[in-house]
Amino acid sequence: MGSQLTLFGEIPSKKILLQYKQLKKNLEEEYQRYSYLLQYGGQDPFWPDGTNLNLIRNHIIYYKGELLKLNTTYSLSLPDSFYWNTPEEVDKEYQAPGSKSGRLYDFKRKAG
Repeated sequence: MGSQLTLFGEIPSKKILLQYKQLKKNLEEEYQRYSYLLQYGGQDPFWPDGTNLNLIRNHIIYYKGELLKLNTTYSLSLPDSFYWNTPEEVDKEYQAPGSKSGRLYDFKRKAG
């Protein structure tokens, strides 16, 4: 059974609608992670907060791209979170004030 076409694009299957819902959820969770990490820092002993923030930023860009593809193919509305500002790239060495990862990373750098 093939996809049906409408004037506005293909009719999305249940699988596509679930994918859309998951992408929306993932996007919103990444924004929350980014905000928390920017403010409080993380606990990664091997990478500074800036590196992890840029990784999360890339996830945000990816999820927005996937949502845009679904919007283009199936005319699904874009969630409000799609329009939130994409975070700017930060200095890869950035450390949030009081960050546990900052203390661990600095210790590792000084020791090595």
